[in-house]
Amino acid sequence: WSSDVCSSDLTAWPDRAVRDDPAWSPLRTTDLAGLAPAIVVIAGIDPLAPEGRAYARRLRGAGVPVTLMEARRLGHGFARLAAGVPAGAAILDRCGRSLRRAFSEGAYPS
Repeated sequence: WSSDVCSSDLTAWPDRAVRDDPAWSPLRTTDLAGLAPAIVVIAGIDPLAPEGRAYARRLRGAGVPVTLMEARRLGHGFARLAAGVPAGAAILDRCGRSLRRAFSEGAYPS
């Protein structure tokens, strides 16, 4: 999901076919069952944060194991600034640890 290249408000996206395409917004996928475990990382100060939370809820509802990480005081695109923003670096480190643990425990297919 490439939120960096889409509108901060998907309802304002001019082309409905693009806006409703699950490749742009996985929340719009009809069936999430059977997906691999997911790590959803959102910025707390981001117009897309509610969509990220809703996606995590839908994944859980479909029986998909989900880790939701929220950088509460950071804005959209914080990952690009992690080198200079300690809170951003911390959440990326946490994400990396979670991925290493999941792969080492065999939770994700190789």
